[in-house]
Amino acid sequence: VMNIRQSGMNRLDDTIVAYNYIPDSGRGPESITAADIPSLGKAYLNAPSDDIQLQQEAGMRLAMAYLKTHDRKMAKEILAELSVRFADDEEFVAQCNKILNQLK
Repeated sequence: VMNIRQSGMNRLDDTIVAYNYIPDSGRGPESITAADIPSLGKAYLNAPSDDIQLQQEAGMRLAMAYLKTHDRKMAKEILAELSVRFADDEEFVAQCNKILNQLK
């Protein structure tokens, strides 16, 4: 029973990622691995402070990478951080909250 539940959760994670992933240099979500997380984290932290869209995209890529590797806890943390950090962008916050609700 536990394997069936985990398998279902993993498929849900993969579906959420496929729907919400923002491509980076032509890379699709299927090519994301745990080895990519440090570079995606750096891209998020080093995104230009004057480019809000780039900051949002880098944060969403990082959250989706965590989700793709089935680290729901970290994905939720990044999404929650994004929704607070960009509270003025109602559309973006709604997208973050929608994903968070799907992960409950």
